[in-house]
Amino acid sequence: MTTQQHVVDLLPDFLMGSFTEPERSSIQTHLKSCAACRKEYESLSMLWNSLSTLPEEKPSPAMRERFNAMLSAYEQGIRHGAKSSFWESLNAIFARLLPKQPAIQFALMLVLVVGGFTLGSRSADGIVSDGIEQDSQTEIAQLRGEVQAMSRMLAVSLLRQQSASERIKGASWTERLTQPDEQVLGTLVKTLNYDPNVNVRLAAMDALTKYAEEPEVRETFVESLTKQTSPLMQIALVEVIAELKIPGAASAFREILKSEQINETVKERIQQRLSELEE
Repeated sequence: MTTQQHVVDLLPDFLMGSFTEPERSSIQTHLKSCAACRKEYESLSMLWNSLSTLPEEKPSPAMRERFNAMLSAYEQGIRHGAKSSFWESLNAIFARLLPKQPAIQFALMLVLVVGGFTLGSRSADGIVSDGIEQDSQTEIAQLRGEVQAMSRMLAVSLLRQQSASERIKGASWTERLTQPDEQVLGTLVKTLNYDPNVNVRLAAMDALTKYAEEPEVRETFVESLTKQTSPLMQIALVEVIAELKIPGAASAFREILKSEQINETVKERIQQRLSELEE
């Protein structure tokens, strides 16, 4: 990292304390010499220091419903054993979705700021002149864009953390984006396919379902099914693929059934869903 490079994109991680001491020293040196980055850092620091007053966020009812549906399907086929460990695994997801770290609260603060500006603008209808109101709406639109950009950067940063709980929060945060960019989607897909923690992969899968209208996301679900070795992940993806009626799902299911190493519970669930798709 050279001191000539701007470090705006690194500031969220810097505030979270994610860098090594030499890296932090390099960023601090840059901030002393770069007025633009220093101004951005001071602005972010003010918000960061006021985060303790924010209420904790709760998982959305829709997210719980999707997981409960998956749990119900899995429970039917796993009565032979290992049920308790499965429930403990999924319950851990919900516990970790409750954000207690400044990074999530920071992004929530930005969203609340935009909401406050929007509400103030609406309450002022009919009071201000057309010219002033138009200027206000332009500023709000710009602020929304900046918040979305910051939220995308924050989500990607969290998804790359060493802590599994932080990566789960990053996956959850992407669901609040109006339109994720290629970097966000690419990071979610990589997380779904290769993250070593099954809970993180489940969170990434759930986040991607919001963007299931995108052809590349639907294809990702089918391709990921062939990469997964965890029965839990396989069943979860089978449910998503079947519910979305993704083209090529039947073919993918038949391919999985050819494997000699397939888990019996997974096999039964795929056969059930395959018969439903072929009706």
